[in-house]
Amino acid sequence: ELSVVEGQIAIDSKPQGASLSIDGQPIGKTPLVYSGTGGEYAVRLEHPMYQTLTETIAISERYLRPSRAYQLAPKQGEIIVSLKPSGGVLLIDNIEYQAGKHSLDSTQSHTIRYEKPGFSQFEQTFNLTIGEPKTFDIRLTPEFSQVSIRANVPASVQINGSPIGQAPVSKKLPSVKHSLSLSYPGYRSVKTEFTAKRNQATELNINLLTEFDARRAEGRPLYANQIGIKLLPFTPSAFTMGSAANEPGRRRN
Repeated sequence: ELSVVEGQIAIDSKPQGASLSIDGQPIGKTPLVYSGTGGEYAVRLEHPMYQTLTETIAISERYLRPSRAYQLAPKQGEIIVSLKPSGGVLLIDNIEYQAGKHSLDSTQSHTIRYEKPGFSQFEQTFNLTIGEPKTFDIRLTPEFSQVSIRANVPASVQINGSPIGQAPVSKKLPSVKHSLSLSYPGYRSVKTEFTAKRNQATELNINLLTEFDARRAEGRPLYANQIGIKLLPFTPSAFTMGSAANEPGRRRN
């Protein structure tokens, strides 16, 4: 005669408090121990903020006391992001994303940030409601700096390859990195880069050197004329200067 197998199913979850039903009948909330005879049982866990979980668990002579500790997955909320201007960096919880539709954990708060050089930064902390997509239409405003450029000579000034006048000169520029070039006859040109400050004045003082002074400052040989033409040293062979003493028409000094 066959005996009836009796056992127990121990069920826990993280978070606890999930509603548990077995074979379609509500049993209680986790953690919980269910007693039953041998056979298969359809287990279902539900939580208002987490995804529903189902599994079939069997009680058998070999497995009289099966147990489960479920890690419930959060339900997902949805955000839709559009960006202007494009080309910046979009971070959600410090992870880089692209514009468009994204699913996020609805059980916690999130931080969205968008930034691009030369523009104001957008940042906001938010929560999601299941079934209610959240839309972010992010529009950054440009930031500028009044850049003043001075030099020791009235040099011609170019910014990003475009002439803007002679030093001293001032111009309103986006708060990003720019290339700067100054030139003046008889002086070595200066090329450099600078980043205009965000919403405040930027002042640049440039000192141009003659080619002679520039080479001396570099510790290089000074074989150059005033307009920068490099002169090459050489060792001459023997030669005679002047004419012979008995040359007709020569007079002694």
